[in-house]
Amino acid sequence: MAESRPRKYAIGRLIDNGISYVPDRFMVDSFKHQSGRFWLYRKHLSTITFRGVCGEAAREKNFDRFKASEEEVGRFIEEFLSTDPENAPSNFSDGFHRFFGGYGRASGTSNAFLGRRITGGWQSAIERGHVKGHLRKYDLNSAYAWSASLGLPDPKTFCLSRDVARPGIYVLRGVVNCDRPPFPLTPGIERWMILSDEEVKRYNVDVREVWWGQSWRNVLDTRSAIDAVRDKFTDWKRVLRSFWGGWAARTGPTSGTFDDGKIVKRWQLPNHSRNYIWAHLIMSRVKSRVYDVIKDACYVFVDSVITRKTLTTGTNIGDWKLEKEYPEGVVIFQAGVYRDMLSKKLEKHSGRVSDSAYKENTVYGTEGDRISREENQASEREAICGESERNSANEPASESANKPTSICRKLPRIWRQSSIFDEDCGPRKETQGNVGPT
Repeated sequence: MAESRPRKYAIGRLIDNGISYVPDRFMVDSFKHQSGRFWLYRKHLSTITFRGVCGEAAREKNFDRFKASEEEVGRFIEEFLSTDPENAPSNFSDGFHRFFGGYGRASGTSNAFLGRRITGGWQSAIERGHVKGHLRKYDLNSAYAWSASLGLPDPKTFCLSRDVARPGIYVLRGVVNCDRPPFPLTPGIERWMILSDEEVKRYNVDVREVWWGQSWRNVLDTRSAIDAVRDKFTDWKRVLRSFWGGWAARTGPTSGTFDDGKIVKRWQLPNHSRNYIWAHLIMSRVKSRVYDVIKDACYVFVDSVITRKTLTTGTNIGDWKLEKEYPEGVVIFQAGVYRDMLSKKLEKHSGRVSDSAYKENTVYGTEGDRISREENQASEREAICGESERNSANEPASESANKPTSICRKLPRIWRQSSIFDEDCGPRKETQGNVGPT
């Protein structure tokens, strides 16, 4: 068999019979004056294909999605093509999924019971206003990669169970008996929650009722794939922090055909990488790691904390890393927005600053920086999911979390029958064949 030749590509310029990585504005111009096929992601063109000036096939990819310099992107593309010469990457996450693709996919049956109830990272302004004292900001090294390295369940062995003593993720009613539990848990209040068996033990949850559960019989050794990413890519940290979204996204990109700037036909592509079980486990483990140091913390943002305590640091994935020190303290306005006591410039993770915070701080950033996370999510839903999905996704999380029947509406009727649960989590062919669509 003939050896595969690497794809021809260029950064910042257009070429025929190859792939051109160009800024978003260049792709929009090509879209207006060419005809071909497009892929749309988060309301931005991701890839377009058309006939080049010499009549040969040409393809453009969005360079802005990498959010890196030309040198860094070029190095990553070269390293990626040396492993997979037939496929050019669209972003850094492709490097991770290149090595992780062989672990199998979760079926629609396995994903359906979690639906849109996947929660994001833990963001909390525990203390607001002027927080005085010598404070330190720490960040977890490659938090998502560390979480994945602990092992992920084999999708081929997913099964149903209501036994919270078994490894799994469960929809349950109970009471959290600990102080300062991570979002979206509330201490001392009986409510419906979606928790893994690890979270049930970690937060001392008194389980009153289990409504639904997804368990597994085997755990994959994911450490080898993560080590392969670290050995292959120079910018492996970028690769290892960009993969979670592919597992948590409900849908893939929007694709279609176009002619001189007009869309001829469009359709929604499925997300073949979707795995809500993995996405929930990744995020829950990061929250648990942050919870270990929450006692002396005044601020939390996903895998970052500002605390009064000196933490043990290291260079391995999952170790704490000292980012910055605040000798006089900080001023915390809200989750995602704070500043050094000695500075007027806000240090912002995400979110929109309230009017009072903005008036006090004249140095903030560009107008684009003020777009809130909620508005970005709404734009994504408008571009990909449509009006009906956008309206349903705006349902308050606290309200939907207390109504397990809202999850049940999306499930086939047979799923709601207790007879389909195998408490031993063993093979039940007569049941598994009727659980849901494949």
